[in-house]
Amino acid sequence: MAQTVGLINSSNIRVFSGTAEGSEVVIDKVTECSISVTSDMRDITTKASGGFRELLPGLKSASLSVSGLFEEDATNGYNTFAAAQLAGTKLFFLYTHVDTNGAANVGDEQFQIEGFISSLEQTAGVEDNVGFSMTVEITGTIEREVIA
Repeated sequence: MAQTVGLINSSNIRVFSGTAEGSEVVIDKVTECSISVTSDMRDITTKASGGFRELLPGLKSASLSVSGLFEEDATNGYNTFAAAQLAGTKLFFLYTHVDTNGAANVGDEQFQIEGFISSLEQTAGVEDNVGFSMTVEITGTIEREVIA
């Protein structure tokens, strides 16, 4: 399939995870996901700055957030992530666009990242679905690549 033209349906964005690069499988029952990249700013203001602050970019950091529905028997869900967080296991992730058949959409771009779970929460409201949310702090660089 060629690169997607126009708006992308967010239901076609998937997050895959695994304990080694190349071992990633889709995270079960995801309802929402996001990736965020920030840059710290270094202040380089001098007396010659005319009273205005001047900046240059410094360290970059990134995080991945995933929310979903809890299933006790999920192949790659909350229980998998609880075990990884408690063990301090580094995980590998793909944040990618898939076609209607669930296959990677060739020509589009995806993020390949690795990181550690910094937050994992399970929620259970009255007469509601049990859910979970997870935040992953990304370590090292982010690879943004064209899906081949």
